[in-house]
Amino acid sequence: MKDGKILVIESPHQGDRVIENVVNYMVNSPFAERDEVISYGIRTDSVLHMIEDFYAAQSRSDMDRHRRLFHLILTTRASGMMDTILEEGALALRDHFALLGHQVLLVPHYGSEGDHKNHHWHAAVNTISYSTGRRLLDKYETFNALRDHLNQYTRSSWTWQCKQRNR
Repeated sequence: MKDGKILVIESPHQGDRVIENVVNYMVNSPFAERDEVISYGIRTDSVLHMIEDFYAAQSRSDMDRHRRLFHLILTTRASGMMDTILEEGALALRDHFALLGHQVLLVPHYGSEGDHKNHHWHAAVNTISYSTGRRLLDKYETFNALRDHLNQYTRSSWTWQCKQRNR
């Protein structure tokens, strides 16, 4: 059985520059593959448009004391199926949040500092739904629902788990 992990990055994701910082890191990393970006409700022609689109959905909400986005990482152990597992997981993650009306930006990273085999996908999810204006809460139920969705809509021989991680 193959397994995948959904890492929920727990560092502070509120404040004026968090969206710019996370999106710039995701897209401009030397390990990022811009040609394979997956999104929902986000223009991907430029980093500036990606950032503007996140803020546009939040413009009607008071975000000063709230988490502006979820930063998630999809990862699995190195194997011949690794890229397939991660891409299917990324597509299922996008579909899950799209059904709820939340903008999603997913960027694959092929390697990391010190580990060229560490393929993974970064995801930024807007906590405000641009279709309903409702806030996605930072609770176990939110991430368990995501895990259940990935387990249902990726190959049945794979299992996904959520883990929280400080950056």
